[in-house]
Order: sequence, then C-alpha cells, then structure tokens
Amino acid sequence: MDVSIILCTYNRDEHLKETLRSLQQAEVPEEWAVELLLVDNISTDATPEVIRAFEHPEMEVRVVREEKRGCSYARNRGVSEASGEVLLFTDDDVRVPPDWVEEMATPILEGGADAVAGGVELAEEVRADWMSPVHRSLLASTEEIDPEQPDRMVGANMAIAAGVFEEIPRFDPELGPGALGLGGETLVSLQILEAGFRIESAFDVTIEHHPDPSRLTWEKWDEAAEMSGRAGAYLSYHWKQRQYSLPVLTAGWLYYTLHVWWKRVAAGFGKPSNGGMPTDELYLRRKKYRIRQHLRQYGRERKHNKID
Repeated sequence: MDVSIILCTYNRDEHLKETLRSLQQAEVPEEWAVELLLVDNISTDATPEVIRAFEHPEMEVRVVREEKRGCSYARNRGVSEASGEVLLFTDDDVRVPPDWVEEMATPILEGGADAVAGGVELAEEVRADWMSPVHRSLLASTEEIDPEQPDRMVGANMAIAAGVFEEIPRFDPELGPGALGLGGETLVSLQILEAGFRIESAFDVTIEHHPDPSRLTWEKWDEAAEMSGRAGAYLSYHWKQRQYSLPVLTAGWLYYTLHVWWKRVAAGFGKPSNGGMPTDELYLRRKKYRIRQHLRQYGRERKHNKID
C-alpha cells in the first residue's frame, strides 16, 4: 500500500458527510494503492451509518472503531491499522482538493521528505474582519508557520512516513481533542525534528476548514484560549522540561487572573457584538490558563526526554 489516509471522527455526522463528498473527488494516481481508514471514536450520533455507507471508486475504505475517547487514541489506532508507506491525516470538517493525495504523498514517496506540512485555510463563510492571525491559528490556519522551516504541522493536513513512528512515540493521549484539547500534532512535529527527520512544507496544497459557526462565540474563544494554554503548559513542562517555583506560578496566575478580570470590568462585563473576543483578551486568557496548567502538573514525572 502506498498511502493510508487516516480520518478520525467524533459526533460530526453532518460535517463528515461534506468531508466525505470532497474525498470522493480526490484523485488517486495511476498504479498507486490507497486506502482510507475511517476511525470512529465512539460517536453517538449517525456517524457509524455515514461511514459504513461511504465508498470511493479508487480507494479501499475501511471502518475502525476506537473505544478510548480522544483524538490521539483514534490517530494511534489509525497508525496501527494502516498498511501504507505514507500516512496522510485529515479531519472530519474539511474539504480537500482533487490533487490532495498525490501532492501530499509524493515528497515522501520520492524520498524528499519524512513528513509534509500541508496548508489549511478557513472557509469563506467563517472568516471575519475582526479575526487576527492568532484567532485563525486556533481554527487550524497554517498562516503563521514558516514555510521555509516548518516547526509544526496541523493535523487537518499532514503526511508522515510510516517508518517515522518506528523511531518516535505515537500521539500522546493527554494532548488533542478529548483531552487537553490541542497540541497532539505539535508534539509529534517536535519529536520528528528532534529525531533528525525532515518536515517539508506544502502550503500550496491547501484544504478548506469548515468549523461549525458555534465555535465563533465569545464562550468558544474562551474554551480555545484554555485549550491552547493548557497544551502550551504541557509541552513546556514535559517536552522543554521547564520548571517554575510555586511562588512564581501562583503570582503569575494571580497577575493574569486580575488582568482578565480588569479587562471584563473595562468592557462593562459585556461581550463584543460580533460574538468574538478581542486579541489582547485572548492572549491574557491563554496565559492565565497556561500558568494554571503548570500549577496542576507541578511535580509530575516528565513524560518526554527533550531538554533545552
């Protein structure tokens, strides 16, 4: 098998239908063997029926059910089940271009890369003028990643040589949706680079991300800031091996908690009429949640070996 596409899904049956429609248009190069692994992470909606009914004219489609809740568990199950030389990952709320498979997998199959960071852009209907790059990045946009030296990949559009996972750990179950919320593919990217493998960018191979509009509310931005902060603290502690004293962490948490509270006071405890969250408040909340996560894991045994 040349390529194994791994698509993990959880309770997004309507979004998944549109993603699968776009995958039906994805072309498979002549003489390539490609399989599509649909990993259902114990969905309770109509997802099982949607994926069982899906067929592709040029791909073998296999359905897998992962009983442990969490995107990292689902991705790891996909890696275990895959038989392809290239593992091509995507999400259940995207639209892929017709040449997606060939353009993402060719650099690895031809020996020019060990992993490929593909492009992700927000669909037109969810873009807003008030969004900053940090807002868009929290919705999986790749615009802030350096195309010359990509230091991370986004899980909605990334390809990894199967052999890489013989040298590095798989996805950490404490990271990603269903756990801390984010950071799973970031840690894998760091481990790939630390092991001496090459990540090449292919940001011109762009998929469209169609997040549910409910993710654009003030409350959801607060959740996104929390997930980003928690994942950042986890990577700082377990990967970068950083340790701060309890007095420093406590003072930092109080400092940012008060700043967040003052920001709310200054705004009259109101929320922006557009439903979003100002960039400066987003940063403050992310820092507050990051420090809180450092406090929660204070003294834990390190899970990873990287040291600055």
